Amino acid sequence: MSERSPRCDPTQAAIANVLHTLQSEAAALEPNGEPTSEAQTVAPVDFDSHARALVAGGLFTEHPRPPGLNSYERQWMPDRPLGRPWSSASFFLTDGLDIPASALNTARRFTSEASRAIFKPDLVAAFVDECIASDDIFWGVPVRDTLAEFVPGEITYEANPNKDLSFRTDGVNRKVNNRRIYTKAEGEAGLDLMHEQPELVLTIATYQAMMVKYVQNIKASLESQGLFDERGRQEFEAYLKGWEESNNFFISLIPGIAVFLKQAQERHPDMPVDELVNGPLFSHMFMFGLRSGMFRDHIEVDEAHAYDGVAHEARLRCPLAGTIADHLSDGELFDRIHQKILAQKNEGHGLIESSALSVRAKIDAERSQEIWRQEQLLAEEAERAKPFEEFEVGEDMDLYGALGHAVFMADQARKPAKFTLNGTEYTIEPGRMGSMDDWAGEPQDSDYIEERGSYLPGRIVDAASHALRTNQTVAFQHNFTWFRITPERARSMFSDIPL
Repeated sequence: MSERSPRCDPTQAAIANVLHTLQSEAAALEPNGEPTSEAQTVAPVDFDSHARALVAGGLFTEHPRPPGLNSYERQWMPDRPLGRPWSSASFFLTDGLDIPASALNTARRFTSEASRAIFKPDLVAAFVDECIASDDIFWGVPVRDTLAEFVPGEITYEANPNKDLSFRTDGVNRKVNNRRIYTKAEGEAGLDLMHEQPELVLTIATYQAMMVKYVQNIKASLESQGLFDERGRQEFEAYLKGWEESNNFFISLIPGIAVFLKQAQERHPDMPVDELVNGPLFSHMFMFGLRSGMFRDHIEVDEAHAYDGVAHEARLRCPLAGTIADHLSDGELFDRIHQKILAQKNEGHGLIESSALSVRAKIDAERSQEIWRQEQLLAEEAERAKPFEEFEVGEDMDLYGALGHAVFMADQARKPAKFTLNGTEYTIEPGRMGSMDDWAGEPQDSDYIEERGSYLPGRIVDAASHALRTNQTVAFQHNFTWFRITPERARSMFSDIPL
């Protein structure tokens, strides 16, 4: 707006100011007469300029590979910043050999530098302001998609096996080979907290959704301006996919929030949870996880699988760790998102309420599943503790079929199988079937050819039952090998049983 002329009539100036105010208020009304969201007063991020700057900065530029590499090193040495997709540790160990350290370090450096350029701090801050200033914090970002990555069972899956570490943050060593630094007890405490405070899950999902949308906007700008070729598009889509389909934020942060909240509650037992969950708590939680290895894998590579034949420990650090730390290390971003979600929850925001219900339902379903799993484990343990396997003979099963079934059960369970038929109890010890090779044999014209079945031991006992029942030799083919069961060979399994 140009400066007002110093010779302007004061009366006209006053009238102009009133008109300007009225016009501004009118412009701030939506078609339904309600004020527009606060987000419209925040300057939008210029993603087109950022996309051009990224390309000019070499996001899709080829880098010459260092001289003197052998063919295997050249195979894995990236030639572009996004030439290797951000992935799990399995990316770095392939075909039984670990990737040469030179290629590993280059891939990590390229991705880290590219991420720092993509997530330019001032642009990220402006975009976050744009989202948080919205009347609906879910405005324009795919929160429902990232919330789908919240699977409660994964929080405790493959947890840190050292139970003595639970709820300890006093310099303990949590080094693991899968980034899961928290114990199962800490993960379960995290799920208990998320059930009580589902807004915390929404906070994590909203942060991830903001970052996903940020990268999606860059991709759309690159596309609309024709700034990448097909390879560049594939590289950027793979990078975006790493953000879209990651469950690492839930796995890494949920137990940590529970650990540090428990400590805060012990220090301030009278303070409500909403006051204890704040920026400093988020910061302490994140920095503890960062130092403890939630972005690092430690994989022991033995001599047989080492690229250079020397056993060593492969230390694999997520190349996005620095970028994520830029966002979360001070706890302010999480605190702003969390406070906004709580405020909208208190206002009765429908999407937040329904999302919170969905979080609780997922946790309830996981708890029910865990109860079922524990019951199954107890039942299996009780079954293994029995000295024998026992089954009831069905109405359609004769003695031959029952004997064949008992032979199969005894071999599978590696203990005697028992059944009762017509008042007689039968006990079949394991091992009566002998070696599978003992049953091999070429078929003859008079044999009955059995076509059904896929599991060799089961096919043998079924054929033996048929041979006893019909006094006819049975033959069948399995994996290009013929097997032949004569009545005499079948009876030899039960020489101690009158048939």
